[in-house]
Amino acid sequence: MAKIVQKGGKIHLGIGSYASLTKSFTQQEILKYSELSGDSNPIHFSKEAAKEKGFEDVVVFGMLSSSLFSGLLGNNFPHSVYLSQTLNFLAPVYVFENLLAKVLVTDIQHSKSGKIKCFLDTTLTKSSLEVLAVEGKALILLEPNSVQLNS
Repeated sequence: MAKIVQKGGKIHLGIGSYASLTKSFTQQEILKYSELSGDSNPIHFSKEAAKEKGFEDVVVFGMLSSSLFSGLLGNNFPHSVYLSQTLNFLAPVYVFENLLAKVLVTDIQHSKSGKIKCFLDTTLTKSSLEVLAVEGKALILLEPNSVQLNS
C-alpha cells in the first residue's frame, strides 16, 4: 500500500493507495456541531447523561467523527465529486479520544462519461485501543486529466 501523492498537478494512485489523518474532538467542536445540526441530545454534552445511556463519557456525534472522511477526500482528491458514502457505527467515539481516519482505494473504473470512478473503504479507528469505531464505503468521481494511475 502506498500513500496517495499529488505531484505535477496530478493525483498518483492505484488499488491499495490510501490517505489518513489523526484527530481528537474537543467539547467546543461538539458544541459547534450541535449548533449547526440542531441536535441537542444530552449524551453529547453531559457525562452523566451519557453514563445513564451506558456510555463511558461524552459521545462525539457520529456524523461529526465521520466528517473526517470528507476532509480526507477533499484534501487528497482535489476537484473530486463525493458521490456516496455508507457508514456503520461500531463503537462510540468519546471527547478527546485519539482517532485515525483512513480512506483506502479498493477499485478504479472508467465511467461511460470518461470520468474515473474511485471506490474507497473508509475507516475510523480509536488509536489507543485499535478499536474500529466507524467503517464504510465511499465513491468519488475524478477528472481523467487530474489522475495518474499506478499499475
